[in-house]
Amino acid sequence: MLRESPHMHRRRRGGLWPLLVAAGLSASCGYLFRAHGAVNSGRAGTARSGRPPAAAPSLPTRPIPRISEMTNAVAINARGDILVWILKHPRIKAPLVLLTSSGIRVIRAPGFFLNGKALNNADQVVGSAVRTRPKSELLGTRAFALSGGRFRLLRQPPGQDWSEATAINDRGDVVGDCLFPTRLSDNFPAVLWTNGHVKRLPSLYGLLDVAYGINDHREIVGSCTNSSGRPTPVFWDRKGVHALRTLGGGSGEAEAVNDSGRIVGYSTIATGQTHACLWESGRVVDLLGNRSRYSEAAAISPDGTVAGFFLDGKHFRAFTWSKGRVSLLPRPDDSSAKAEGVNDAGDVVGDVRIKTPQVVTIYAVVWRKGQMRRIRLEGLSNVGEKR
Repeated sequence: MLRESPHMHRRRRGGLWPLLVAAGLSASCGYLFRAHGAVNSGRAGTARSGRPPAAAPSLPTRPIPRISEMTNAVAINARGDILVWILKHPRIKAPLVLLTSSGIRVIRAPGFFLNGKALNNADQVVGSAVRTRPKSELLGTRAFALSGGRFRLLRQPPGQDWSEATAINDRGDVVGDCLFPTRLSDNFPAVLWTNGHVKRLPSLYGLLDVAYGINDHREIVGSCTNSSGRPTPVFWDRKGVHALRTLGGGSGEAEAVNDSGRIVGYSTIATGQTHACLWESGRVVDLLGNRSRYSEAAAISPDGTVAGFFLDGKHFRAFTWSKGRVSLLPRPDDSSAKAEGVNDAGDVVGDVRIKTPQVVTIYAVVWRKGQMRRIRLEGLSNVGEKR
């Protein structure tokens, strides 16, 4: 059975992750491992001995599970509209769909593979676009925004080749980060797109910075990584960049901020475990305590309801936190569930992951009033285009 790294949630947000999965690199690696014994057999022994080469011992192999579906509800706004990212579906080829009360909007851009990251209350969508045509530019990743049905690539920061947008506020301000500088001497900056301009955000260490969230006051949260590779949770305001306190472990990341200035994310503790936390009024709160050795807070609503997930034995479990009370969200037996977003009404979206040695199924879900509902997209079976 596949085992999922707790840190996959963070790495998944990178613009290259969907490309690697779509390219099926895991299957290629499995092929190479299975062929490893045959490669060694060709090198064993010598022609001088007059004996045939000795057979190398075969390595134990596991069948690579087939992915039957991979959809994820990445965001929900105050109106209850839900952004669903589709990496694989048996009948749907559209990369993004927006589920609204008035119907379903399909989001696609010819020549690009889209990875949606965020949605605001005006149904504006941002994320990363991987160029698929021409093939020579397959690895080009650009931040994009979609507003009023109009798709546009955001301006590249000077000295940067790759970029991704990770969050948008109701004013249309967008934040994100850069993935590949044109000069090796340059850093990987966090950036702000506003009023048609792009601005590099100040850095604590001048190495690797990521912006994950922004509120309507243009307060931005994320992380700055130091020379030892440890991320520091930070927030940016008009005065510059500021480090946030940790739970004693010295590292973490801030993932979301509401208009009240409450910030959520995760921090390491003194023992090295990773705990979901909340920053407010100059203090940091451990949301789950010792309930789990790994947890993250991924989103926060305007009223302060926090949505996240924690490692519960071998699987992840989604939760909400409000005014000191933790509520566990239901999930199918023997599955993992992660929460990605929460709105004013307390509706939570995310995904459920069911893994067997033969099949992996990841599907989008919404929790309303404590009840989980799978977001089924079968009605879109006639939608899509060849990518």
